[in-house]
Amino acid sequence: MEKLSLTTLTRREFQVAEALAWGASVKEVPFYIQEHHGGNLISEDTVKSIKKHVYEKWGIQKASELSAIWMHLHYKLSLEDTPLARLLFVIIMLIITIPAITQPNDFQRQFQSRTVRATRSARKDLDTNTYYLLLC
Repeated sequence: MEKLSLTTLTRREFQVAEALAWGASVKEVPFYIQEHHGGNLISEDTVKSIKKHVYEKWGIQKASELSAIWMHLHYKLSLEDTPLARLLFVIIMLIITIPAITQPNDFQRQFQSRTVRATRSARKDLDTNTYYLLLC
């Protein structure tokens, strides 16, 4: 395990670690990186590989550990702060992130589910048949 530092990460590892630390899923990371850092989309397999390398470099096993270390290193926060200081930090982070949470999610499904489409199609066919029977 290397010394904990953001400089021990490559540029791409830094980008992936940042996205994962802020709660993006493996599927969302390529879109996050493209939106915030530009460039081409990377595959989910690449994200998984980079995630594995970051976890190995920092000697961690969980996303929550990644988030804690990221906040510690990026914002120069001590991991040994008093409970009051940690509570204050959590409140500040909530104030910062609440506007982002209330915005529509870019990753939500923008189309109807197959069930809804099938139900509407069946209703349309039923209405057409009923109309045809009324004409006869």
